[in-house]
Amino acid sequence: MRWPDGARVRPGRRAGDPHRPARSALRALLHDQAHRHGHGPVDFALDHGGARRPHLGDEQPGPRSDLQLRHADPQRHGDVSRNGARIIVVDDDISVRRALSRLLISAGYQAQTFESVRDLLMNGELGRTACVIVDVRMPGPGGLELQEILSQVPVPIPIIFITGNPDVPTAVKAMKAGAVDFLSKPFSEEELFGAVERALALRSASTDQRRMAHRRR
Repeated sequence: MRWPDGARVRPGRRAGDPHRPARSALRALLHDQAHRHGHGPVDFALDHGGARRPHLGDEQPGPRSDLQLRHADPQRHGDVSRNGARIIVVDDDISVRRALSRLLISAGYQAQTFESVRDLLMNGELGRTACVIVDVRMPGPGGLELQEILSQVPVPIPIIFITGNPDVPTAVKAMKAGAVDFLSKPFSEEELFGAVERALALRSASTDQRRMAHRRR
């Protein structure tokens, strides 16, 4: 979702945003990545099912592997506060990881980064994670496989996809499987924060539903 023309700052922030340098750095980085991938900004249109429809690219899901979820203890997936919520970023490009981490931290979130899906599953702690931001295509297992693995946790962890090579089939598959959003690089900070806020709302609702179901037992 793009904000109306001229909307330069996140709702609730004043024009004198002290975190603008981090946002500007992220925007410049993503634009540079997009040009290196051979395309500029990609326009998306929402269909009636809510899936974003990119108009460029030929990206396909990566090969399946035997990776398994490690930190799936039901007791470790509790409340997630929007203030200081923990967000995981998975991208094989270190510059993207650093830029997203700085931006999220500047907005009051906690951020933890991993260079691959395998690295996350071997070393990450998914308990109390608010959401995961992941690149669709990376060496080894990609974002779609991570999405399938995360569906195994007692309280589903919302996932936001980012990609430099968008294509319709991948976007539709991701959204139908429950992705919060499918963002094409270069995306704006408003789009990113909007997706994160929706992810936090979904995570909170899932936690509340699980708590209510437990009380009825």
